[in-house]
Amino acid sequence: SRQYLSATMQAAGFRTIQAIDGGSALKVVMEHDVAVAIIDHFMAPFGGLDFARKVQDAGKKLPMIMVTNEETTDLLIETSRHGIGRYLRKPVEPNRLVEAVKRSLREVDIKPTLRK
Repeated sequence: SRQYLSATMQAAGFRTIQAIDGGSALKVVMEHDVAVAIIDHFMAPFGGLDFARKVQDAGKKLPMIMVTNEETTDLLIETSRHGIGRYLRKPVEPNRLVEAVKRSLREVDIKPTLRK
């Protein structure tokens, strides 16, 4: 899933940094200038909601998009409570992912930096 999402974004011209789990993802956003985080609901060692909470607790203003197999009202409430602006159901359609990232960037007024 991670490699597919990264390849989709790279094909659309975006630069990506992959993280193999929630701990690595948190390290990436703390050490790099990340414009948007695409997170999985069920990352290890802690899930996407925990990741989002840790990002918020660190004072980072980071647009986040969650990908998940679930679609429940409770999840919608939890994602918004944790600062996650969007979520996409798996399998993620490439065009929907790219558009979700572009919208997230527009909302925080960041111009996408495409690879050359």
